Amino acid sequence: MTALLTRRQKNEAGVYNRRAKEYDAHTADEDLIISPDAPPYPNREHVEFLDHLFGALGDPTGQRILEVGCGSGNLSTYFAMRGATAVGVDVSTGMCALAGRRAAVNGVADRTQFIGQPIETLDEPDGSMDAV
Repeated sequence: MTALLTRRQKNEAGVYNRRAKEYDAHTADEDLIISPDAPPYPNREHVEFLDHLFGALGDPTGQRILEVGCGSGNLSTYFAMRGATAVGVDVSTGMCALAGRRAAVNGVADRTQFIGQPIETLDEPDGSMDAV
């Protein structure tokens, strides 16, 4: 997939692959556990937006949700824990691997899929997601 990346995407993937490797090496499984009772907020500056998103989405049970720029999979894992099927896309394959580990630790690997590629190249049929 690297050949298809733009210069900016290669740079971004490199930065986040290094971060994922460092984080993964120093993070115990118990530190990857997410509470199903409260949304995880990976970026504090997005709290207002995510509160609105969760309110608008309602109960995600049975929905197929796409998380663009999934990083270490906090939100995808949370949605899967609440009954959704979550698809996370990130330009960093390292972050996708870490997200897969997080989903497995939380018991939802069967309801998550993490794809290491730019969102611009994702080939999903129109209408295949209930929410993005």
